[in-house]
Amino acid sequence: MKQEFQIEIASGNLKGSFGFGAKEDFTYAIPTGTIALRFKYEDRSSDSFNIGDGNGKATLHWRPGDEEAHVHAWVNGATGACNEVTWTITARIIV
Repeated sequence: MKQEFQIEIASGNLKGSFGFGAKEDFTYAIPTGTIALRFKYEDRSSDSFNIGDGNGKATLHWRPGDEEAHVHAWVNGATGACNEVTWTITARIIV
């Protein structure tokens, strides 16, 4: 009899620095039996003057059957507090 589980498989963050933004790609291994991923990201940036358009964002790229998921994250530079995005990936797995 197969059972379904939900587990957090990854989390991360990206933070800029005063006046400078950042962008980075992250790769995460996906467990065998994963049927779906849930991706939640949060923009934890302050409402300061940004250098660029917006504070920041993180996006997930994954297709069912892929062994890896890819997150692309970016934040713009800011004057004042630094911009930051955080994310969590949760997998639905059948075993």
